[in-house]
Amino acid sequence: MPHFMALAPLDVWVRLLGRKIIAPRPRYIPRMVLGLATSIVGTCATLPERLILGPYLWARFSKPQPTIDHEPGVLVITGYYRSGTTHLHYLLSCDPGMTTPRWAQVSAPHGFLFSWLLIRIFMVPFVSNSRPQDDVAFGPEWPSEDDFAHNNAALVSSLPGRFIVPSQYEHYERFNSLERLNDAERRRWRFHHAAFCWKLLALAPRKRLLLKTPSHTARLRELHAMFGDRLRVIHISRDPDAVVRSNVRMAGNLEPYCLEPIPPAATTRSRVVKEYVESEALHTAEAERLGPGVVASIRFEDLIADPLGQLRRCYDQLSIPWTDGAEIRFRRYLGAVRDYKPRHGTKQEQPELEPELAALATQFGHDQPPIEPVEIDHPPVEVTREKRAILVTWLSACGLAAFWLAWAAVLKDRTDPMMWIFGIVLGLIAVRTAGRGSFRLGVSTVLAQLLLVTLTIVPVTYLAYGHTWESEQWMRAFRAARESMTAMNNALFFIFGLVSAYRVATRIHVRPPGT
Repeated sequence: MPHFMALAPLDVWVRLLGRKIIAPRPRYIPRMVLGLATSIVGTCATLPERLILGPYLWARFSKPQPTIDHEPGVLVITGYYRSGTTHLHYLLSCDPGMTTPRWAQVSAPHGFLFSWLLIRIFMVPFVSNSRPQDDVAFGPEWPSEDDFAHNNAALVSSLPGRFIVPSQYEHYERFNSLERLNDAERRRWRFHHAAFCWKLLALAPRKRLLLKTPSHTARLRELHAMFGDRLRVIHISRDPDAVVRSNVRMAGNLEPYCLEPIPPAATTRSRVVKEYVESEALHTAEAERLGPGVVASIRFEDLIADPLGQLRRCYDQLSIPWTDGAEIRFRRYLGAVRDYKPRHGTKQEQPELEPELAALATQFGHDQPPIEPVEIDHPPVEVTREKRAILVTWLSACGLAAFWLAWAAVLKDRTDPMMWIFGIVLGLIAVRTAGRGSFRLGVSTVLAQLLLVTLTIVPVTYLAYGHTWESEQWMRAFRAARESMTAMNNALFFIFGLVSAYRVATRIHVRPPGT
């Protein structure tokens, strides 16, 4: 897994490292160097669109209180970290009336249409099919938290203090609620949040914007000031003991992102409890002020027991249209994840809860049993087409080889990045034909990609450049192909193509929610 700031521009990395001089231990230097190296890619990819759009976004959203008046509105998922917000986010993003940020977008928030497309392709070989802190599905096209965009745009997020520079936790934690920011910091957060939301809505102007960030739990006042009466909120809660324990465990799992030693578990727990309680208190107070019809609440346990019933209740309460198309996609996604098992499933004996956590459990009804489970009729999902997928993948490799030969003959250019693109295409063909990725399908797709390149590279070189050679054309094509494959850029295209083929063909979920 690359760092979640891997594609943040260099100026953001300089601000992160320059705020407080860090004297890294030897083990952290490779992480820092790798982050800065990949940042160059993100900087170059997004710079043209950043320069083009920057003046317009600044003129429109640099005012003290920027606003976005969007029809049909904005739906925000709130709830503290590890409360089930990701499951609810993935589920709601299946609604065809919603649009939500994707990982390729939040990783490079300064980009837009063109650079986001390039980055989506670029991320495929490097991004795992599941998140590092759990086994939840993950990838460049999967829904993501807009807080990562805030972080990678200008460090207006609490994420650096949690997972990168824990020694500066107090400074960055202020961005969780925004309550203790000075005027300049608050205006910077408002600008970057409004600018990023504008980009998302520009790509899907007729859809409802769906946002999910646990820190939004403490930001209802700011969100209402930006989106006005078109704001709608679904708050999800979970047993506080499970929430705190999961957050402590997550901090340890994400240690590879840190550039400093992580604090002891007891310190992390103390920080989590304090922020968790404060966030929920701010949310409760602001939800009461906004009045009925704006905020709906749901327990994670009830969402698991009766997902469609709970979603329909929230839609009705918030006056969001419930459509047959949305329900079909909800059922399809629920069928795809019905066999998911959390990495840490069993609850261990713990000391008595802190009084403030016990109060939260009572407030959100977690001292009461969940509702009775409701059986769901899932659409049939065929996952036994692996042999057919292997055959189709190999036939497609032959078709791509023919396409590459024709391309070289017509354009008189070999276009070496094709090796990377072909890997992604073969992976998509394999997994979508099979209905579900697997190790065997991944290996077969890698072999198809390998033979596609090695058997085609010489004739492609001949068709592209042979007309410039007066004699020994085939021999010269062989030598040119061999030499070019040892060049750094072409070797990377070749390797990225193989890795991409495997990554995509081993995906358990064929399509990310909402795509």
